[in-house]
Amino acid sequence: MPDEEDELRTELAKRLRQLRADAALSGAAAGERAGISQPMVSRWERGRNVPDPQQVASYAAALGARDDERDVLVGLAARLDEVREQNIPARVVLSRGAADFQRRVGRLEQGAARIRTFTPTVVPGLLQTKEYARAVFGAGGFIVGDDLSDAVNARLARQRLLDKVTSRQFTLLMTEGALRWMALSPAAMVRQLDRIAETADLPQVAVGVIEWTTAVEVFPMHGWDLYDDTAAVVGTETATGLITDTRDLLHYRQLFDRLEALASKGDALTSALARLRFEYASLR
Repeated sequence: MPDEEDELRTELAKRLRQLRADAALSGAAAGERAGISQPMVSRWERGRNVPDPQQVASYAAALGARDDERDVLVGLAARLDEVREQNIPARVVLSRGAADFQRRVGRLEQGAARIRTFTPTVVPGLLQTKEYARAVFGAGGFIVGDDLSDAVNARLARQRLLDKVTSRQFTLLMTEGALRWMALSPAAMVRQLDRIAETADLPQVAVGVIEWTTAVEVFPMHGWDLYDDTAAVVGTETATGLITDTRDLLHYRQLFDRLEALASKGDALTSALARLRFEYASLR
């Protein structure tokens, strides 16, 4: 219920303000102690940004909150997370908060057993180097300064999931065109290709590239991420949509299967990446 969300947001902001007041700290001092910026403290206390439960727990501990105070704050943040998820429309919700959305996607990934990604024009986010991610988020100059750094760091934080040895499986597909889109210098693109090759060696990760010489009969207009059979994140030019409608999910699942059948993996992938690496290296 939207009313409950507003009430929870207001209550959490009020209690965070009181926590800092009880600690007799300025916003800058509280931020320094907790390892966040003063503007972020201010946004939390005004309810403009909402910290997740883990951030609330760390902040409360840094400001010396009692265990019972911390538990109340974390409980509010956790309930607010639940309500916000419930308020997402079944088909699509648009989001322009890049870092917040990255963290939301991270939570989807942590809760999924199988993650499938297709990107026609960019390297998948879970495979991007820091410099590539910065170029993507910074394109057009719409995300700058701390917001840009926050978005990049949130994306890189998601990548740590790839290194965890679990039963979770990743299938990450892209076109050769995405790798030929020279978003960075040739040397930086070589580093990006090396990052993809290294990740492809992980046992829980399957990476595929649809080479330009592969004949196709499918024409996807955009990229997407599938989380089990319960949700899909679809990127558009101006925003990002979260889809949970069963009909749409079936469509994206079937389309993904067709694309995966076209992709080069294993030794064929290694050869394709080596070929592209050689071509970029020759441009230096």
